[in-house]
Amino acid sequence: MNILCADDERLALEALTGALGKALPAENIFAFRSGQEALALAEETPIDVAFLDIDMREMSGLELAARLKELRGETN
Repeated sequence: MNILCADDERLALEALTGALGKALPAENIFAFRSGQEALALAEETPIDVAFLDIDMREMSGLELAARLKELRGETN
């Protein structure tokens, strides 16, 4: 499973990815502090689940979620 995490706050992103890594050690976890960087990965790699911060600087989490759904509708 490919899990995408996006949060522009470093500590929040580290906490989230740390918790996911403990709960799901065998899964691929990708962490980004930018919606644009996250989207670039998603264009090349299918994402199963995305954990997104709503309030990010360049691209909001809601905007990123919509773009992820456009790429691959099965992303949760």
